[in-house]
Amino acid sequence: MHDHDFDYERIAELRNRYVPDDAVLSSVNPSKNDIIVDIGSGEGHYSELFARNAKQIFSVDHSKKAIDLVKNKIVKKSISNLTACMENVCSEFSPKGFNKVFFGTSFHDIPCRDNLIKTLIGRSSGKLRITFLEFKKADTVGPPVEIRISEEELEEYMKKMGFIKENSKDLEIHYIHSYSKS
Repeated sequence: MHDHDFDYERIAELRNRYVPDDAVLSSVNPSKNDIIVDIGSGEGHYSELFARNAKQIFSVDHSKKAIDLVKNKIVKKSISNLTACMENVCSEFSPKGFNKVFFGTSFHDIPCRDNLIKTLIGRSSGKLRITFLEFKKADTVGPPVEIRISEEELEEYMKKMGFIKENSKDLEIHYIHSYSKS
């Protein structure tokens, strides 16, 4: 993963402006039997949202700063079904038995996509559903355009990996896609 020094307050400000929580929640649709892995979780905003309805959440990030923020959130808000995992997903991945995965504007930064998707398939349980929140491939706020993944590129990639697109949402500068594999 690319190493960034994120300003989590700025990220929260932009997220609040451009990404309605209900759009993400309705796409992931966490339920009481779901075990969800939030990859590239940052400070754990979405992990916390998912934890309200899911059985277990693994908040995975390679940044110590991010994971410390998640751990503080777990303690401060007594979130018993949220686990913070500091891991570089290209070299280690401990969660298993999950049925849903969420990438919140992080998939474009992962250099080992093929191996990670294969790992997710191998470590999941039952029908695997992966939801991506990504920046549109346009010159707007966010990462450089050249590293962004267009909706068409993501759909083609996931089809190649054996997944079927279930739904999509179009936001102002983002899109959300969900895919499944039995």
